[in-house]
Amino acid sequence: MTDQGGGSTFGVTTSVTFKTHPTPPLLNMVVMVITTNVSSPSVFPAVSYLVSQFPSLGDQGLSGYSYMLSAYPNPFDGGATTVAGFFGTFILQDTQDPADMNKLWDPIFQHVNATWPDLTVVPNVTAYTSFLDWYSVNYDKSSTGEDMYVGSRLLDADTLTANLTANAEAFKQFASGGAATAYLVSGKGVRDVKPRGGGDAVLPAWRKAYVHASKFESHITI
Repeated sequence: MTDQGGGSTFGVTTSVTFKTHPTPPLLNMVVMVITTNVSSPSVFPAVSYLVSQFPSLGDQGLSGYSYMLSAYPNPFDGGATTVAGFFGTFILQDTQDPADMNKLWDPIFQHVNATWPDLTVVPNVTAYTSFLDWYSVNYDKSSTGEDMYVGSRLLDADTLTANLTANAEAFKQFASGGAATAYLVSGKGVRDVKPRGGGDAVLPAWRKAYVHASKFESHITI
């Protein structure tokens, strides 16, 4: 097996050693903050606020994927209407108590409801006994082999929190034409890792990034 290691290196893997760990129980939250009024001025200020919470949420152990929607088929009516807003799916490990997930999100949802009452907040929390239990339901069922053009940015805590008004406009432009992503990519394994030898070929910006935001010319499935 050949392996391209980055940084203009090339090697041949002759053996692999895996360290295994007990599978954790986990909670999965699927949440939508949406409106059928795709021109509502509330949409991207709310999106900007939600994404600004990712550094705090990531530091508390949350991980997941989210999409910023400017115009997307409504999952509640089979696509008969179009929605704009925020969709995400998030995981919290080492617990099966929904109260632990709600404790993180309730203040955020309260702020959204009070500030942008024309948006609908729809959260749903499910407990799983193991990662495999979660994966058997939530693995990617989309087709493979499609072509898409992707542009992306790595966003750190300062970028996400310093100017929510500017971010709202930036996210609006980024998601124009359909949707863009805001993947929560932080965590102790990213931030605190100590590579053998003192370094590796990973872009240093990944270590302090909380969000990998991407714009793609394709589709997503909710």
